[in-house]
Parts: sequence; C-alpha cells; structure tokens
Amino acid sequence: MKKALLLVAISMAITLIGFSAKAPVKFGKIDKEFLEMTVCDIDSTASAVVLCDYGYFNGSTFSFTRLVRIKILSKEGYEWADRVFTTSSKANIRGITYNLENGEVVEEKLKRSSIFVDKVYDDLYQMRVSMPNVRVGSVIDIEFTYSWLPSSWYFQRTIPVLHSELYIEKSIYLTFRKNFIGNIRLSESTDDRWIAKNVPAFREEPYMSSIENYISKFEIEIMKVSYPGLFINFSQSWGGVAGIMMGMEHFGLPLKSFNNYIKGWAKEIEEEPLTDEQKVMAAVDKMHDVKWNQIEWKYTTLTEFKYQYSKGVGNSTDINLGLVVLLRKLGFESYAVALSTRSNGLIYYGTPSLQKLNYVVASVKLDNNFILIDATDELLPYNLLPERCLNYTGRIVDEDGTKEVKIEIPGKHKVVAQYNLTMNKDLSIDGTINYANYEYAAYDVRKEMELVADIDEYIDAYNADKEGLIINEAEYSNVEDVYKPVKEKYDITIESLGTQSDSIIYLPCMEYEKMDENPFNSSTRLYPIDFIYPVERSGVITINLPPNVEVLDVPKPLRLAMPDKSMDYIYSLSTMGNKVILNYRLRIVDAVIRASEYDKMRIFFEYITEKEAEPIILKIK
Repeated sequence: MKKALLLVAISMAITLIGFSAKAPVKFGKIDKEFLEMTVCDIDSTASAVVLCDYGYFNGSTFSFTRLVRIKILSKEGYEWADRVFTTSSKANIRGITYNLENGEVVEEKLKRSSIFVDKVYDDLYQMRVSMPNVRVGSVIDIEFTYSWLPSSWYFQRTIPVLHSELYIEKSIYLTFRKNFIGNIRLSESTDDRWIAKNVPAFREEPYMSSIENYISKFEIEIMKVSYPGLFINFSQSWGGVAGIMMGMEHFGLPLKSFNNYIKGWAKEIEEEPLTDEQKVMAAVDKMHDVKWNQIEWKYTTLTEFKYQYSKGVGNSTDINLGLVVLLRKLGFESYAVALSTRSNGLIYYGTPSLQKLNYVVASVKLDNNFILIDATDELLPYNLLPERCLNYTGRIVDEDGTKEVKIEIPGKHKVVAQYNLTMNKDLSIDGTINYANYEYAAYDVRKEMELVADIDEYIDAYNADKEGLIINEAEYSNVEDVYKPVKEKYDITIESLGTQSDSIIYLPCMEYEKMDENPFNSSTRLYPIDFIYPVERSGVITINLPPNVEVLDVPKPLRLAMPDKSMDYIYSLSTMGNKVILNYRLRIVDAVIRASEYDKMRIFFEYITEKEAEPIILKIK
C-alpha cells in the first residue's frame, strides 16, 4: 500500500511517546476531585462523561497520539469502559482505571490480555479494550499511539464532553482537508488546534438516519504527501479516487481478471435458454454460493477470488466485485459502484473522499436501465438493495473514470392485512387473520424466520403482544421464493376483546393492528425524519356479529394528507346488517421528511393513534 511505502520511506518506527504539545491532561496523573465527582454539571442525567479527549499529530514523525479520560457515573455507563478504536496501523496502547478507596486513589493498569487487535484490512485495524475493575465512580484513562492521521475526530459523543481538543502539528510533507459536521461552536479554532468545551450529549431522535450525519466532528482526508523521493496524490478529485482504487491489488486487479470459478459459473448460465433478466438472476444466485462473513469493506480479502470462493465465504466486496466480473463475462455492461453505508454517513456533495467509501455493489445495464445489485443476502431479490446501501449516492469506479450514481429506493415496505372474524353468542371470536408481505416487509419476515430456532418460536414472537389472541393453526407460503410476497395465515380464537358494561360492549376493531402510541411525541425536532423506504400499511377487518348483538355506534371516517403529499391515511367503517367492515390504509410516500414538516407530521400521527384506538359500540339485545 502507498501508505506503507511512505512509512518505510521516512523510516518510521512508532513507539509510545509523550505529547510534544502542551496537553490539557497527562496520562497517569489525575485530580482526586474527578473521582469524588458524582454528577455531571452540564447534564445531571448522564451515565458517564468524557472529562477530556485529546489528540496530537506529530508532523515530523507522522504519529498520532490520543488520550481519552472518562468518568463513570452509573452502571449504565459501564459500556464506556469497553471501547473499540479504529486505527490505520497497529497501535501501542495503555490504560489505567482509577478508583477512590478509603480516601486514597487506587490504580489498576490495563492488561495485555484485555487488549484485542483485529486487522480489518492492510491499513485498517480495530483495537478492542476492556478496562479492569470499573465501578460507579471510576475514572479511566486510555492512551494509544499509531501512525497516520485519524480519519475523524469527534467533538461530541452520546454522553457529555467537557473538553475535546485536536492538535495537528504543521508538516511540510502533508496536505490534508477537514470537513466539519454538526451544530456546536468550537471554543477555539486556529490553523492547527481546535477545542470544544462543555459539549452536550448528542440525542438520537426516532426515525433518523445515521448519527454520523449530524454529530459534531471533523472528517479528515489526506490529500497529498510530498517527501524527497516520494510523491503521493490522494483524493483531490473523484477521478483521483477512482484511479487509486483501480490501482490497488485488492480492487483493480481482481476486477480485471477472470478466474476459473467465474468462468465455470458463466458457462453454466450460458448453457441455459435464459432471458437477460433470468441471466442476471442466475448470476446473483451463483454468487450466493459464497456466504457473506458480515464484513463490510470496499476491498477484496485477497487479490484473487479463487481462494475465497474455494472456502465459500467472503466479505461484501469479494461477493459484489465478483458479481461484476461474472456479469461482464455474460456479456452485460457492468460496473463496480462504491458507496458509503447508512451507518457510515453521507458522502457530501463536492467533497471527493477515498476513506468515506466503505462498501461496493454491482451495477448492470438491463433493458436500457442500470440497476444496482447487492448479492450478499440471499433473502433479498436481486432488484432490492439492503437497507445499509440506501444512502443517496454512490460512485462508479472504473478505468475510464468515475461518475455519481443516484441510489434510487427500489421498493417499499408493504403489508396488507385481512381479518375475517365471527363473534359468537358468548362474545368470543373465531376466524382467520391473513397477511401479505411485499418487498422489504417480505424480507423482514424471512429474516425473522431465519433467526428463530423453529416456526413455533416465530409464532410466539408474533403473538407475544396480542393479549387474548389464541393461534390454533398457522400457515406460511412463498417463504423460499424471494420474488413473491410472503403470506401468513392464522386460524385464531379471541376469548375476550374489549370491555363490557351491562349490555353495552366496547369493541376495539384494530386492537392487533393499531398504532399504540405516536412515535413522534417530542414537541421539537432537530433532524429530518428518515423512514428508509416508502411504507404502506393497509387492511380490511370484517366482523360478523351474532343475532343477539346490534351496532349502536361506529367511529367516524377519517381522511388525512400532509400538505406536501408526503403521506396520507384513510379510515372507513361501515355496517351491512350484522356485519362490520373496517378499511384502513397508511401510506408514507416520501421516505425522508424535512424537519420543518415535523409539527404537521406529529399532529398527523396523533390523529391516527386516536382514531385507531376508538371502539365500536355494540349492544346485547
């Protein structure tokens, strides 16, 4: 790798070193007042607080040292004592847990056995640390040093931060770019030092995209390294990003080669009389022979596919880059598309970034249109992307250059319910409940079924929150065929539903389908509402009443629509003799709603929750 060549060129041997700059705290030295602290002044509800997070980049040695000091305020804060740090090389790491015992400061050092190093890729490591003897009141220090600049620096966390400081020493060899994300104001900002103080905890909101799009931080990108005898251009343009990736042995090299596995798969497919779409489907099915190891990455594990394929397992790019090669072998126009997953945050317009890309999917031209395909999950049809990939834009990466690809949302989450119920004279209810689950809803059902030990466990999970419902028999269809909706049929008995006062019965028709509470109950909203994909929830509930029961009153119909037509809702209940028929439908047309529309949307959902809780009023004759 070019980074490795650079480090060799400048003869860099990283050792655990002290800070060259004046640091706000020193590893191994702590004031007793922090151990005596029982509550965070800026947030009395905090389970833990970052007392200091300090990072220093040495411009001469290209080493980065970080010291983070955290106070544990409650048991819920223990999670901050088990940390995962992403680094660009193996890090030298040390840690201390401080406790106050009988008025004295007691230290316990981090043991090597509690440090775990995972190599994700040549220049990407994950350091997992489990601090010793952590209790309520503990303070922990973790310090580590590694080569290269960090890819990001967070001034804000999901707990309060009292002091966050980044110092990047000027270097004549290095040019970098930083992109600030978030809303907080820095206490100090110079050409090489940035400080934030008393930063409130970042609060997640319901239905929001990745916090990486909003939490206050720097995203740091190396642009150029210039050293005597060595010059490296990094991501100053998207063309440069594509050129770097195509020159890499774990991306460009396997993309240009056909190995025997792919040749054999292509031959098998070509021997069948298939349409173009069927060939694409067959190619995706072939790639499912390689099981995804749950690693999301933009480069292949090895330089040749045959080793991964012979083992039958690979990372996301082993599978999707192989799909590009297979589709090309079948005569299709196909490209690799690099993107940033939802959890990794957005690619910001006009900001070329190699490090922001962390995933690869395939693009293929079919019927004069390009579609994006991810072949890592055999429970998804070829024309649906997994949720992690639905993140607005990607970039074609090819020898001829690169261009932006808009990631269209290829489907919706659609569930259609049908109830056919009969009330008996003793007011118990018998009947059937049917569901048809389409596209992403079908995927969710398949995924849930895959995760349970047997179908009885799935039935128990379905029935867990449905008081009074007894499932006598269950039937499922199309579970194996990912191109069809998953259908569920339940033969049920309801021993009691609603309440009775003398001869009056209050029957909640939507008891098992209603929205129990408004998911948007906060009075304010800072960030856009992100449903990931369009949503449709609809159904028909039919209840046949016994001769001794008559309808006194039914809820009034309701029609709602957002002013911008981003969502709508209908509710209609009618009676035909002793038959009650309820129709309802909620459609969320736009997957993302602006925060400025939040007040209207909150009222929209409030009407729905109130309406769906309304009962039919019946009378026993």
